[in-house]
Amino acid sequence: MREIWKDVKGYDGDYQVSSLGRVKSFKFKSPRILKQKKNNSGYFLVNLSRENQQKTLTIQRLVLLTFKGRPPKGYESSHLNGDKLDNRLDNLDWETIHQNRVIRRDAQGATCRGSNHPTSKLTEKDVKLIRKMIDTGARSIDVERKFNVSNGTIYKIKHRLMWRHI
Repeated sequence: MREIWKDVKGYDGDYQVSSLGRVKSFKFKSPRILKQKKNNSGYFLVNLSRENQQKTLTIQRLVLLTFKGRPPKGYESSHLNGDKLDNRLDNLDWETIHQNRVIRRDAQGATCRGSNHPTSKLTEKDVKLIRKMIDTGARSIDVERKFNVSNGTIYKIKHRLMWRHI
């Protein structure tokens, strides 16, 4: 796919985004490609500024807004191949929450629960061990310290409010 560049709306020609998911700034002496950072959920972000105010945007949303316009109500950005780091225009689309989170992620085996969740501190094995320790009389405080999690997390695991699928 040939790389196509378009101005980012609302930034008076200061920034362009490409169909390959790259962002260029014209706020320097010569144009430069901006560095992208990953957030805690594994998506690439970029910081854009205007009038001394900075805004952080996900790359996939910036690409879609620039090339396809605003999403219909109830739609969100989606990676069609399930790869969060693939921000090419032909891999992105606006989808309903149901299409994106339930159908697509389940079909790709990328359900965001358990140890697949980007902020998870525990594995399935840890949860089984926590439940076993609690069932055999271990004190909550000891379990918390062993796994470096809060009392609330232990309570939710014990009562199957968290990690129900295990």
